[in-house]
Amino acid sequence: MPRKSSAIPGPSRLSQILKHLTIPPPPSLPSLQSLRLTYAVKNNHFGARHFAKEELPRIQYANPSLRISVDKKPIQSLKTEGAKLILGFHNKPEQTIDISSKESSTILEAILTSGAADHFTPTPQTVSSTLKTTLGGKKDRREIGTSGEEGRAVLTPKMKARRAWARSRELAAL
Repeated sequence: MPRKSSAIPGPSRLSQILKHLTIPPPPSLPSLQSLRLTYAVKNNHFGARHFAKEELPRIQYANPSLRISVDKKPIQSLKTEGAKLILGFHNKPEQTIDISSKESSTILEAILTSGAADHFTPTPQTVSSTLKTTLGGKKDRREIGTSGEEGRAVLTPKMKARRAWARSRELAAL
């Protein structure tokens, strides 16, 4: 009979999904009626594909009555058009956003600033908090590397372990 493991089990897959869907701030879009996303199936429109995978479920979870449709088309049919996002409002005409060369966080910011979110006004704090939450709590590349006024490099535990391993290899080679 196998031994019973004394390790505490990690979080379940469902709890991880729910944690991702409820990341603050929720993308509440009360004036938006429909959202249509069109992008290429392969090799192009990386930001649009990432947006469809990461941000679109959050938008749908926060807005259950919103009609969302995603059209994945062959590359040949989108060579002249490019990727696009069509926003249908309750009280305004449709708005088309070209998302061919945009990142997923930029696409989300474009939706929020288009008037779909009534309470969203882009300030540096809200944009940076939105970007940090869409990046999953990871810091932007520009923020990594310096610490305070001294300008010393910030070392993560993983980086420290790699440096220690490299030093031990150098000493062993001597």
